[in-house]
Parts: sequence; structure tokens; C-alpha cells
Amino acid sequence: MKKQLILWLAMIAVALPLSTGCFNNSKSRLSRIIAEANRDCPVNTGIGTFDRIDYVNDTVVFMYTLDNPMMSVDKLKKKKAEARKIFANNLYKGSINQVLQEIVSAGATLRLHIGEVLSTDAIEFGFSKEQLQQAIAAPAKDDDETLLQSEAMMLNLMSPVVVDQYTTIIGGEKSPKAFTYLYTYDDASISSSFLTKEYIQTLKESHARQLVSQMKTPGGKALKTCLQACVNTHRSLSTHYEGEKTGHVFEYSFSPEELSSLISRSSAVVDPDNIINGL
Repeated sequence: MKKQLILWLAMIAVALPLSTGCFNNSKSRLSRIIAEANRDCPVNTGIGTFDRIDYVNDTVVFMYTLDNPMMSVDKLKKKKAEARKIFANNLYKGSINQVLQEIVSAGATLRLHIGEVLSTDAIEFGFSKEQLQQAIAAPAKDDDETLLQSEAMMLNLMSPVVVDQYTTIIGGEKSPKAFTYLYTYDDASISSSFLTKEYIQTLKESHARQLVSQMKTPGGKALKTCLQACVNTHRSLSTHYEGEKTGHVFEYSFSPEELSSLISRSSAVVDPDNIINGL
């Protein structure tokens, strides 16, 4: 998810070379960059839409609308410190650093405005000139380890999320050997005696099909990037379920080799009923 958070920022960085040298005045140059970026708006990022960039009274405002049911302004407000850290980490890296330099050069501040579809509720995160200068001096890392850590932070920020009548996702966790999705399940409805090896294997096969299908969607690039990061760092992708009442645990995982196969299959035309074959 880290990548989907910065897709709209990367778009601005792409516009930067087009405007460099076009204006002598830094404010005019920044206005030009923003105008170039706004031509491509709105941009779907996977968890919402980057609507536009405003530049008023020496403040650059990124206007963003959440449209993913797993994320809400209310959740961001309840975990505001964590939310700010996630967005700040993804502002302060890579080619985005160039955009921050342009904002600082123009003597502007930065504000991120996040709203919702069909709601007036919103939250804002502000970044002062001093904070932007610090970010420019010490940009955040942009690698697979950081991506997976950001993914875990994002899952924890979004959680809890009711998946269906039986299961709820409660967060994510990065360990040296695995990236784990954490769930609880209704063990009052699902007896532990029902959770045979065969049934758990069936769940894994169904999950494999879902992963491939999701990677094929327009918003699937972020998922593919996350799975590739697991492969690159030799981690498994695990799902850990814990009973709400009994605490009974069951889990399954995809090895790096299995994930690599799923990523390849997401780019090919295959029979979805045979996704798990060859893993």
C-alpha cells in the first residue's frame, strides 16, 4: 500500500522536468508544476482518489477523497498520530523530494486534505516549511523493507475491518520470515473440528484465486508490489486466524516461490480454477 499512497505524488514529480527552467520565479515555477499535475487529475490510487492540488496563500493543498470501505476519516481521526506518520513517511521519499524542494523554494507550506465520498467529514495534516526542509535533508527510505513496514502500519490503521459474517481483519505484522495478515473468526459458528487440513487447504486455494484476481484489477498494482516485496526479501505471506472466544488458532501461508508464481499468473490468461496448480 505504500506505493498506492504515493502514486499521486509521483505524478507531480513526473511533471517537474517539464517545468524546470520555464520560469525564473520559484512561485511561478511551482504553479506550473501544479498546473501540469492537475491536468491528469483525478487519479485513482487504490484506496481513494487524488482529486487536485490547490495553491492558495502560500499553501499547497493536496485534495484527496477516500472511497475504499476499509478506510474512513473516522479511523484516521481515532489513530491520528499513526495516520500522520504513514502519510509523512510517504511524502518524504524518492523523487517526491524534488517536489518538496520546489514548495520550500516558493516559501510555501504543505497541507494534505482527506475527505470521503458522500460526506463532509475530513481530516487535514499540515507540514511546515521547517518540516519540509528536514524531510529534504533526510529523505525516508524507499525499499522493500520499508514498503512492508508501511503496509503493516496501514493495515493496523484501517483495522478492524469486517470481512464477512465470520471473519474480521485486525491488523498486519512484519517479521523476519513472513508478512502476516491477522484475523479473528467467529468460533461460535465455526467449530475447530471443522478446520481440517483439507478445509484449510481449500481456504488457501480460494485465497490464491482472490490474490490473482485482485492483481488483475486497475488497483491491483499495490498488491502486486507488496507481494513482490515479500519475494524480494525472502518472506512468506501468512494468514493467521484466532478464535474470538476460544483463542483457537489456525493459519496457512504462501512461500516466496508460491507468491512468485501467483504474480506471474496474474499477468497471464489462465483458468482461475487451476490457479493453485504448480505452487
